[in-house]
Parts: sequence; structure tokens; C-alpha cells
Amino acid sequence: KLVTTPKSQAKDNQFNSEVHITLQPDGGAKANLKIATTGEYRLSYVWQEAKKLDEQKEYWLKDLEIKQPSEFDFDPGKDVNGVKQVNINLEYDRFCDVMAGDKQFYKPATFALWHNVALATEKRVSDFYFDFPLEKSCVTTIELPSGYEVETLPANASLKFTYGTYDVNYVYDKNKNQVVSTAKFLLNTQMIPAAKYTEMQEYLDAVVKAENKKLVIHKT
Repeated sequence: KLVTTPKSQAKDNQFNSEVHITLQPDGGAKANLKIATTGEYRLSYVWQEAKKLDEQKEYWLKDLEIKQPSEFDFDPGKDVNGVKQVNINLEYDRFCDVMAGDKQFYKPATFALWHNVALATEKRVSDFYFDFPLEKSCVTTIELPSGYEVETLPANASLKFTYGTYDVNYVYDKNKNQVVSTAKFLLNTQMIPAAKYTEMQEYLDAVVKAENKKLVIHKT
């Protein structure tokens, strides 16, 4: 008798991360990423350990679409009780996107929590498949340089479509002179019916646009 393999659920495939970024007055930065994964994410990251060190570094840069750093160091981390950890340290000579007078403009993240978009099409006739349903989260703390303060926070966003949600929230603590963002991305199913493709495509476009909003700081 054949037994049906249980379908994977989003909660089975989690990517949770904490990022700490210290901005420098000259536009440089240092960042530490702590990542904990389960399910399909865990398996993928465990397999990477069999590769050469340079190949692993290249994988991380591409898989997370990490902004190219001046220095890159990582620790494969532990794999305990179904949770695979990875720690990454980055240094940037230039992390700032634009410097104009006493202002600095930043994309307030070292990597995109979600970076895939879907091509627009007039009428999709076949269903669309993701690799697996998933849950992703990232809490990012950004330490501003001494003598700088926030001028403009990126806009908060709360997006959804039939099979998923994306939320990001930014808070500026003036006393600590730091910005904390909390982002969550949820995909409830692997298969998207053809009839829902356009809704999905527009949703993913909106997610990527939300992730590209700028943090603006200026000298006090």
C-alpha cells in the first residue's frame, strides 16, 4: 500500500534572522548576521558545508543577494535539533547608497528577505510552483553614527495576497540613536493556481518595492 507523503507546511521551512549594522560617518559599515533555519532551508545550508570555503562564500552572497562587502567572514554554525545556524560578518568601505551634503541615503538591510519577482503575463494558463511553502523573518538593528540622526524612516508596509503576507515595521529610538526593523514574509502554499498568478505577480512586485525604500540620516 502506498502512503501519501505529507505536504510540507510553511512552519516546517523557516528562515529566521537577526542583523546588527553599525554605520560609520564616512558611509562605511560593519554588520553581523545570525541565521537559524529549519526544513528545506536547513537541508540546503547543511549541503553547502561539503563545498570549498570560497564556494560557500559565493553561495551566501548570491543566495541572500548580499550587497558586495569589502570583507566577508562566516561561521557555518551548529546544526542541533533540526535547526541549522549560520553566522556571517561583513565589512563595507561604502554601505551608503548616496551621500549628498550632510545627508546619507541607505537601503536599511544587508540582504533582501525576499527578492524574487514573477514575470507579468496577459493570461497564465498553467499553475505556478514555488520550491516549498515558507516563513521568513528578520529583525535588523541599525546603529547610527555619533552626530547623526534619522531624517526619514522607510515606510512601513503590510501586504497580502491569497496565499501569503509580508509585513515590515520601522522604529527609531532617538535615545539609543538606532533604527529597528521587523520584517516577516509568509508563503502558505507551494502551488499557485493560474487564476491567481497576476495577483501573486503584483504582490511580489510590491514586496520588492517595499524592501527598496530608503533610510535617510543627516548630521545634527
